[in-house]
Amino acid sequence: MEDKALETSVTTAVLSVLTSNSMKRNKLRKLVCNKFCEGVSWTDFQAVVDLLEGRGQLVQRDIGDGTYEVALNGPLTGGKDVSLPSKGDEGQPSLSKKKRPIGGTAGGTTGVSAPSPPRPPLDYSVKRTESIPTMVGRHLTKQNCKKKTNIELNTKTRLTIKGDFGENEGGTVELIIEGESDKRINAAMVFVEKFREAYKKNPDRFDPGMVRKREGEGVDRGGGK
Repeated sequence: MEDKALETSVTTAVLSVLTSNSMKRNKLRKLVCNKFCEGVSWTDFQAVVDLLEGRGQLVQRDIGDGTYEVALNGPLTGGKDVSLPSKGDEGQPSLSKKKRPIGGTAGGTTGVSAPSPPRPPLDYSVKRTESIPTMVGRHLTKQNCKKKTNIELNTKTRLTIKGDFGENEGGTVELIIEGESDKRINAAMVFVEKFREAYKKNPDRFDPGMVRKREGEGVDRGGGK
């Protein structure tokens, strides 16, 4: 990362928050970006996390449904095993495939695992173009593209939305999804389809004007007052 000051501040925050505990990556990202390093983008946060994993300081593990957990690596916790557990057949925690040293060696020194190699840059060689409702496109990009960024981070894809939200409110915009494989793009489309279905069922929830009107009238989403 070229911005060393940003890298240092995010690194310090990540290691301070984790201490010796594991944590879901999204929760860690919210704490770091919203509380400790305000103004840091989620993309910069992930770049630092990947950098720390490449140095062997962190462990990341996919626990399903696009959710990741993060924990400190053994060398930073006195050689203790802080690899993330997975559940065995009986529902009991079992050792992760990434085993870390426990305690010391026969000579009394603390065991240290070799650092993981740096991750290669993401591959965006496969591309797919979809049409989505304009209001869905606007929804994905509001709040500094929060929802779009979540999809990109969870599926390792890149989303680009092309179109004029203001002049085409009732129409569609173009969504371009790029990733290393159709599998990645299909994973991103699962999230997009959920927003499509939600829009079909209740388009008013995607209209900023209707949302403001509903909030002003004190009408909750369940239909009550």
